[in-house]
Amino acid sequence: MIYEKIATDGELITISVGYEPTLEEIQKAVGGYYTEARCVVPDGKLFVNEEGLLLGLPINEIATCYLSNGYIVGDVLLASPKGIVAHFDNILGVEILGVEEE
Repeated sequence: MIYEKIATDGELITISVGYEPTLEEIQKAVGGYYTEARCVVPDGKLFVNEEGLLLGLPINEIATCYLSNGYIVGDVLLASPKGIVAHFDNILGVEILGVEEE
C-alpha cells in the first residue's frame, strides 16, 4: 500500500510505502483526529480530519474525487495499492504539486 497526503493546495506527499503509518503519522497528515471515509479506489482507504467541517477547513478538490459521495475538507491521507498518480492522472486538469513528470 502507498500512503499519500493530499493537501488542500494540491501538494502530494508520500508518507509511507509498504507499511501502515502510525497513529501519530496519520494524525499529523490530516491535522488532528481522523476518521475513515468511504473511498472509491478499490482496496483504498481515505483518512480525513473528523472535525474538518467544525474547524472550517477548506474544501480539498482533489481528495473529493476519491469520496463516494459529498465532499472533503482539509488535508487527507489516501492509502491505495498503486498510488494517486497511477489512477488519477490529472483527469480534472488539476496540477498535482510535488509530482515530477517522467
